[in-house]
Amino acid sequence: MAYTSWSVVFGEQPSAAKWNILGTNDASFNDGSGLNNISNPITAASSSHLKLVAGTNKLVKTTVLRQDDTTNSYQSGNTVMLTGWGVFTPGVANVASEIVTFGVTFSQRPIVTMTYGGDNASSTVYGNGAVTLKIATGMATDITTTSFKATVFTRDSTNWAAGNTTFYQWMAVGEIA
Repeated sequence: MAYTSWSVVFGEQPSAAKWNILGTNDASFNDGSGLNNISNPITAASSSHLKLVAGTNKLVKTTVLRQDDTTNSYQSGNTVMLTGWGVFTPGVANVASEIVTFGVTFSQRPIVTMTYGGDNASSTVYGNGAVTLKIATGMATDITTTSFKATVFTRDSTNWAAGNTTFYQWMAVGEIA
């Protein structure tokens, strides 16, 4: 099914053919096929969710309710979510950190979460982290509109060995400038 353009004028009694177009259009919106002519199509991936498909090098922008301390505000239609991961080779130390630069500039500091992704004796391949060497934690600090500081540290303050690697994952949500 696909959307078909149609119109009526004031006072016109639509014909049966026009009423049928209305029903077909309604079905095309229901299954998502009538929305494929917009620049970032929305399609019905199943009966329980929609699939937002942005073009190459595009972001899906949404409206979100943001709470700063106890004040709510809507960020209308220009909010994006960025995600990423990183790997450190901390050396003989119990703390490692680096600056992560976003691929966009936010209009204000975004909400950033960061978590420890495990460690490994030498691998830098994402997903190879485990909690076999140290129990550690991670945090995002020094958040600006363009970057944040990613830090991981061992919970017992003991050092990783030379050559060990540690992983982290992060997510930032905010309104782009």
